[in-house]
Amino acid sequence: MAAKRRLGVGVVGMGWMGDVHARSYRAACHRYADLGAEVELVACADSSAELAEAAAAKHGFGRAETDYRRLLEDDAVDVVSVTAPNFLHEEVCVAAAAAGKHIWCEKPVGRDAAEAARVAKAAAEAKVVGMAGFNYRWAPMVRHVAELLAAGELGEVEMFRGRFYSMYAFDRLGLFSWRFEKAKAGAGAVGDLLSHVADMALELAGPIEAVCAQQATFIKERPRPRPGQVSHYGRGAPDDPTAPVENEDFIGVLVRFANGARGVLEGWRGACGPKSDMGFELYGTKGSAKWTLEDLNALQLFLRGRKHHGRFIPGDGNAIGYEDTKAIEAAQFLRKVLAGDWQDSELRRASAVAEVGAAALRSCESGAWEQVKEANDG
Repeated sequence: MAAKRRLGVGVVGMGWMGDVHARSYRAACHRYADLGAEVELVACADSSAELAEAAAAKHGFGRAETDYRRLLEDDAVDVVSVTAPNFLHEEVCVAAAAAGKHIWCEKPVGRDAAEAARVAKAAAEAKVVGMAGFNYRWAPMVRHVAELLAAGELGEVEMFRGRFYSMYAFDRLGLFSWRFEKAKAGAGAVGDLLSHVADMALELAGPIEAVCAQQATFIKERPRPRPGQVSHYGRGAPDDPTAPVENEDFIGVLVRFANGARGVLEGWRGACGPKSDMGFELYGTKGSAKWTLEDLNALQLFLRGRKHHGRFIPGDGNAIGYEDTKAIEAAQFLRKVLAGDWQDSELRRASAVAEVGAAALRSCESGAWEQVKEANDG
C-alpha cells in the first residue's frame, strides 16, 4: 500500500462549526481509507483562550492560539479551516492564501459578493485549493440526483424550488448577536440560509441569469445579552434592553436560469416548526426529485434507488447524518489538496452564490428583476 501523505490542519474559530471541522478531518480519513491522506491537527485558534484551549484538549490539536496569524506562520500547517464569524472570513482567508495554505471556509465566504470575490481571487492567485462549506450538496441522495441529471434520466430541468426554513431565530426573546448586525454578519437569511439554497440550485439546475426578490424582518428588536451571557441561542427577558435587528429574517426569490428553467428560492430563519428544512423540488421533462435535510436519507423519485453510503454504513436502509456530510465534504477538500487541484476552486462557486444573494438584495430595493453578475475571481 502506498504511503499516505501527511497534511497538517489548522482551524480558526472554535465554536460549534470549528468542532465539526476538527471531527470531519479525522472522519474523512477514516471513512475514506483510500484517500491517501493522513491528517495531523496541528493548531487551533480562537480569540477566546478558553475556547481555544478546550478545543485543543478535546480534539488533540498540538497547541491552541488566540491569534490566528501564529497558526498561519507555522510551516507544519498545510490546510486551514475558517469557521470564525462572517466578519473575519475575508481577512483570514486572504491571509491564509498569502501564507500558501489551502482553505476550507464556511459560508458565507464573505459578508457580500465583493468580499467573496476577493477571497476567490486571493486563492486563485496563490494557487491554493479552496473549498466552501456547502455540505448539503454532498448528501448521498443529492449526489444521486446530480448523477441522474448528468445521465439525462430526468430530462431537461424546467423548474427548481429550493428552500431553507430554520427555527433558530424564531424566539422573539432570542438574544441579539452578531448574526443580526450588518457590519458583522452582512446579510441575514441571504448569507446564512439562501446561500445554501443558491448553491444547490447552481449545482442541480445551472447558472442563474436574473432574479426578482422580496425580503422581510419580522422580529425588529431583540434583547441585548447581559455580560457573560451566551448569545446566538441564549434567551433574554421581556423587560431586557433591546437592540434593533439590522438584516432580514426572510428572503423570497423568483429565479430565471440561463438554460430557460424557472425557479423559486427561499430562506427563512424564523419559521415556526421546521428545525432545518433545507430542501428542493426539481422537475424535469422526464422525471422529478424531492429531498429535504430533515429526511436526509430519503428521496422522492420516479426512478429506483441504488447504494449511496456504503462508506459509512452497509445497506441502504441504515441512515447517515449531518456530520457525515461534513466528512464527505472534508474528503472532497483533501482529495483536491492531494491532487493539487487549485484551479477548480469551490470558492468560485461561493462567489457565484454571493452574486445571487447580491442580486436578490438589489431586487428588494428596486422592486424589479435584477441581472445576476458573473462571479469574478480575477
